[in-house]
Amino acid sequence: MHFVNSPFDMVVAIVAIACGMGLILELVKQTSKRGASPSALEAYEKRLARVEVAIDDLTTAIGRVTEGQQFLTNALTERGAVGALPSRESR
Repeated sequence: MHFVNSPFDMVVAIVAIACGMGLILELVKQTSKRGASPSALEAYEKRLARVEVAIDDLTTAIGRVTEGQQFLTNALTERGAVGALPSRESR
């Protein structure tokens, strides 16, 4: 099962994650303006740091997948006449 079917889907996913981080940052700002406790702000900061690391890991993984797809495409192209892939029903 593939969750990401094209590079466009990956870009949409990254943009959605970035927008989510923006909303979380705005929530932290609003909470700090209302006089949230320092421990709550520290917890938000730690959580945002973990999200940031996760996004960095995701972008690295997406880059590797993209490089793999490019390599495979080039390898199959250089290989010569390759027949069409079998349909899902015949697998």
